[in-house]
Amino acid sequence: MVATSSGSEVTGNPFDRNRQREDKRSEIIRVAGAVFCSTGYAQTSVEDIAKKIGVSKAIIYYYFENKLDLFRACHLVATELLESGFEASRDEDELQHLRRFVRLYVLSLISANSPGAVLLDFHLLPESEAKEIHVRRERVHNELEKLLAQLMRRRLIRTLNRRLTVITMMSAINVVPRWYREGGPWSPEQIADHCVAQLVDGLLVPKKR
Repeated sequence: MVATSSGSEVTGNPFDRNRQREDKRSEIIRVAGAVFCSTGYAQTSVEDIAKKIGVSKAIIYYYFENKLDLFRACHLVATELLESGFEASRDEDELQHLRRFVRLYVLSLISANSPGAVLLDFHLLPESEAKEIHVRRERVHNELEKLLAQLMRRRLIRTLNRRLTVITMMSAINVVPRWYREGGPWSPEQIADHCVAQLVDGLLVPKKR
């Protein structure tokens, strides 16, 4: 089973203490992402997150040095979801790769273990804390641009500004966790399929009649 550094997916003995610690760390990150999103980073305290989880502040500080450290961890996990989604969706056909990536990434951001809602607040990270995350995200964005360039050369999608297309695509995806509600009118699968239809298939060159 694939696991992020947050330990959101772990296999092994259910009584293993390392697993229990990683599971708790993953839970803290997931809940923190939702709280940061709903109330804002500046208005959120470590105590707020602890209360939401039902633990003491000491538990939070056992896993994270401070609120900023936890905020950065949320972004690191979200970045791992971006990277793993791009790699897991690889396909010899560029269009299929792009479709699979959008669908998989949307589903990962609104999964039960995701802190994806925090993505829109990336600008709040101090530059020193954001550098690694920015580099890793930019690497995937560059790969997406290459996919678009290949599809444009094959005349499968319209010729557009590739960087602007990636920014538009990622902005639309990253906002999904902010409005998605479990048990709402649309299932995660319906939302993911709609994103593929709008963000990828919407770029296709119309077939000649």
